[in-house]
Amino acid sequence: MFSMWEVEGPIVGVVKDFHGTSLHTDIRPVVFVMYQNLPYFYWFIKVRGSFVPGSLEFVKRTVASVVPSYPIEPRFLDEHFQEQYIREGRLGRILQYFTMLAVFVSCLGLFGLAAFMAARRSKEIAIRKVLGATNSRIMRILNREFALLIALANLIAWPLGFFIMNRWMKNFAYHAPVGIGIFVAAAFAALAVALLTVSFQSYRAASANPADHLRNE
Repeated sequence: MFSMWEVEGPIVGVVKDFHGTSLHTDIRPVVFVMYQNLPYFYWFIKVRGSFVPGSLEFVKRTVASVVPSYPIEPRFLDEHFQEQYIREGRLGRILQYFTMLAVFVSCLGLFGLAAFMAARRSKEIAIRKVLGATNSRIMRILNREFALLIALANLIAWPLGFFIMNRWMKNFAYHAPVGIGIFVAAAFAALAVALLTVSFQSYRAASANPADHLRNE
């Protein structure tokens, strides 16, 4: 027998544990009770994805034929669960916009820094070309410096990012572990974006005529 909220009755079934709330909380006990004198009640109906419109119409017609005065407000269960993560979705969109802005500003800064370094080392590049250095060799020399800076930036960002993600994950009772794979992927993405941005200026500096830079020496 079951007794709760001044309602007694037999237990007719037990189901497996499931999440009745968001993943912010642990799985808690849930009891389904049938009340006879409530002004409202819920029906949980499972339908196939291709038969949703027809199933809704069938439910509405059936309820209207039994209790014509009872209003029907159909709602999908996935929408209910999605509403529990509105804050996370809003935070994700904000971070996405700021990430795009940060990448754009960083690319502009890298582009300007690469142009400055190429202009400052123009005579060095010209001398290397006169001594037989190829364009690809000069580009590797210039890009290697930026690659080292990107690697240093990742070494600084990884512990900070790991700490922040762990703190945020603690808001959830159930969550995936923070692995090193996401940091490695971010490092390769940052390196690729940086090298693509810098390579344009490196190629211009490597392709320039060395006589234009050495004529004043």
